[in-house]
Amino acid sequence: MDDEVRDGLSIHVVLRLPRELRTIAFVRDLARDALALVAARAEALNDVSVALSEACANAVEHATGAVDYEVTFDVNADRFTALVTDQGQGLTEELLSTTMPGPSESRGRGLPLMRALTDEATFTVQPGIGTTVQLIKVLNSAAPES
Repeated sequence: MDDEVRDGLSIHVVLRLPRELRTIAFVRDLARDALALVAARAEALNDVSVALSEACANAVEHATGAVDYEVTFDVNADRFTALVTDQGQGLTEELLSTTMPGPSESRGRGLPLMRALTDEATFTVQPGIGTTVQLIKVLNSAAPES
């Protein structure tokens, strides 16, 4: 794909998925493919993969009472934006303010990782209604191939 086409490429994906573990890899792989199409750098591709996987994993694991969750993402040469929305009970203030746990802890890295790996991670919580995670990553397109 030539650079002019790649620069004008815009991908918009909307998915409603069951709260099943296998959907996490599906979303991650779809996002990685979209990022590859816009020639996102490997570092950005990996950062988005981990952050988006964590957001989906939280919806799958913690959205008690919800049957499904929704993932929307937009990708172009400059930016990746994702929304992961569930209709679970919502996150507590304590969870939202959590920092990276120590190396001996086996859980609790999801939200700190999302914050560390993206340019912006916001969490909108409506108790009893659900949670929306917004992830934004500014992309630096790969240099043209020689």
